[in-house]
Amino acid sequence: MVWTIVIKDLKRMIRDRKALLISLLMPFILISILGFSVGKFLDQDIHLEAAHIAIVNHDSIDNDLADIKNFLDNPLMTNAFNEQEKQEMLHSMKELDFTNIFLHEVLEDEKIKEFISYQVEDEETAKKRLNNGELTALIVLPERFSYNTWINLYFPFRNPVKVEIWKNPDQELKAGIVESIVTGYTERISAGIIAKNAFLEAAIEANAGTKSYDQLAFLIKHVMEQPVNELHTEFVSIHGKNKISGFQYYAAAMAAMFILFNATQAATYSLDEKRFFTWERMKTAGIPIATILSGRFIATSLFTFIQLSFLIISSTIIFHVEWGDWPHVLLITAIISFPIGSLAVLLSIISLISNNERVSLLFQSLFIPLMSVIGGSFVPNASMPDFIKNLGDLTVNGAALQGYMKVMQGYSISDLSSIYVTLLLFGMTLMIISFGILKRREV
Repeated sequence: MVWTIVIKDLKRMIRDRKALLISLLMPFILISILGFSVGKFLDQDIHLEAAHIAIVNHDSIDNDLADIKNFLDNPLMTNAFNEQEKQEMLHSMKELDFTNIFLHEVLEDEKIKEFISYQVEDEETAKKRLNNGELTALIVLPERFSYNTWINLYFPFRNPVKVEIWKNPDQELKAGIVESIVTGYTERISAGIIAKNAFLEAAIEANAGTKSYDQLAFLIKHVMEQPVNELHTEFVSIHGKNKISGFQYYAAAMAAMFILFNATQAATYSLDEKRFFTWERMKTAGIPIATILSGRFIATSLFTFIQLSFLIISSTIIFHVEWGDWPHVLLITAIISFPIGSLAVLLSIISLISNNERVSLLFQSLFIPLMSVIGGSFVPNASMPDFIKNLGDLTVNGAALQGYMKVMQGYSISDLSSIYVTLLLFGMTLMIISFGILKRREV
């Protein structure tokens, strides 16, 4: 008896020209439009132009050397170091001109020059250019930059040093690269300070006193001569995985979106059967409600499987979309069909109880567009906030889209286990809700 109902419902779905238009023709129209327009952006390789930055330098090496000389000439330092040690320390510090090192050794490194071009400007001009969008970032080197860094490196004191980075929010990626380079340089200085602290602690424990400063200058110079980590920026696909083209993405996205309309069509058929007393005749004939709804579930699931198979084969022929391993494609297509059948049963029950089309129309006009947006059918949800992205991946169309894309990329069945579980749980939950409603309300 179930299969009689299944065949009846399938014939109705196939003969419904409006349903076929929505489920088969509309996806191809949107795949063509989105694939040729928005899809081109997904196909493009990322080209990163050089970041233009300004350096505002408030530091002066001459003033810093004069200040450090005055520091060494105060009575406390005079008792700690003799004149020769002071001169050797000043000579070592002069070689460590941190502003000069940053400008000429870091920013003018051959690899870094591929990504960054800089100009030294006054602060007012630089901020004006940044606000006008002419700069990617603005780096402010503070007054007494070298002096405070020398104090931190050579002596058991800690003077705060703050290098400011003002970033252009419209150039976040390039500004991030600039920030990582500055961070790399400041971390190299921090490494020197850490090495100094460890060295002095060991010297104190060994009762070496000021004699340890003979080796301290060598240690600091050795640490500071270590190169900043070389910058390699390259946009690559995950190793061993295929890149998704624009047509691939929107073929999967439209397939995942339009299967939702099958559930609303099934609900409409149920309501029509009730209006034309077909539903009552089946009940009078002794056919249990569970059998009728089981037939609707199987018919909708089979129609969804046929619809998806048609879209997959046709898009392969017309748009040359590569869906991946065919047995895997068939498996995920079958699993996706299950929650759509369950959704059809739930909407059918609600429509029959309410005895109007508002439920299916509301789902079709409000919930399907909303689920499509957060599920990534129009724009990849990877660019959305994490909350929306995670929510979209839990929708049936979002999980279906993610599943198809992973199959296209070459992921194994075990890699998609979480997606399969999501789809199956979604379908089982809808079925439980459906029969829970049936127990409380008579259809």
